[in-house]
Amino acid sequence: MRQGSTLTGSLFAATGAFCYGVTIVFSRSLAKAQLPPPTALGARFGIAAAVGVVLVGARRGVGAARLRSLALGLLYGIESTFFYM
Repeated sequence: MRQGSTLTGSLFAATGAFCYGVTIVFSRSLAKAQLPPPTALGARFGIAAAVGVVLVGARRGVGAARLRSLALGLLYGIESTFFYM
């Protein structure tokens, strides 16, 4: 395994853990502001989708794989929204 890929994977894991922890802080502040759960979740998944589009768009690679990734992300966002409604 290359050293660069190990470092990149570790950075992604640390970023994911940080974002998971920040979710609790933001969820609490949104609940205190009496924002309805569907609205809060819609914002959460919308922001995640936008970040995902940027990350997938920044990668170089096969166009079809990139489109599949975007389509799966969009379907996941829709499914998650309906799950929590």
